[in-house]
Amino acid sequence: MLNYETLPLSEKGQVEYPMIWKIHEASNLQSKDEVKKWIDADKIIKQNSTTQASILDSIPLFPANYSNDPPLSDIILLRGSSRRFARKPISFTTAIPLDFTKGGKVSITDAYFIANDVEGLPRGSYYFNRNSESLDLLKRDVHRDVSGYLCLWQSLFSDASVVFFLMTPLEQVIASYGNRGYRAAQFEAGIIAGKIYLAAYAQGIGASGSTFFDDAVTEFFSPLATDKSTMIAIGVGVPGYKSKSGKVLAGKWTRDQLLPRVG
Repeated sequence: MLNYETLPLSEKGQVEYPMIWKIHEASNLQSKDEVKKWIDADKIIKQNSTTQASILDSIPLFPANYSNDPPLSDIILLRGSSRRFARKPISFTTAIPLDFTKGGKVSITDAYFIANDVEGLPRGSYYFNRNSESLDLLKRDVHRDVSGYLCLWQSLFSDASVVFFLMTPLEQVIASYGNRGYRAAQFEAGIIAGKIYLAAYAQGIGASGSTFFDDAVTEFFSPLATDKSTMIAIGVGVPGYKSKSGKVLAGKWTRDQLLPRVG
């Protein structure tokens, strides 16, 4: 048994937050009947209906070509949070089968983003319109310092080519899903953020997650985001340095045994 001396995590010792545990316990599913009720419940979240008054332009998306992408196992080994972005443009080139999204047919997460430097995409703020599969331009010529300010004044997110803000109508979600709704919102946003990471590294660029000024993000993307709360922010861009790929550590599993489990 190892018994090394360690530095304390905090000079004041461990801090307990009883309310966090109460929220966690209140959102647990205690029986099979509760699990079945959760899965079968008719939970409907109202989708955004953008109007011409709230958007400046709508840009249709086109199918991506994944034929030349590296294998998922290689992309996972490349993945890591970028700590510095070069101010270079990226090229302009998503349903998740969860039990609370009716097999991927609905989503409780809306994607907003600020495009600072994307080739072929005007600089500005956007909303991903899931209904029309297009990008709705909300504001033109947004200064790149805005994305840095929204992410707690971090220059990393001013340097990023694009910064995503994954948002959800939290009050509506909790009304439809109950106490477990906040978990569901965080979980789905986390999966989408993970996909953004992997997509970025598949294109040979980088990504990094961030916290944010909650109310400021909502205000910036309003009126369309008036009733929404941000779950996570992700910056994507060209890394300002060359990072090394990860590797599968030696141990019980060989590479050939482990990679099929990842895929």
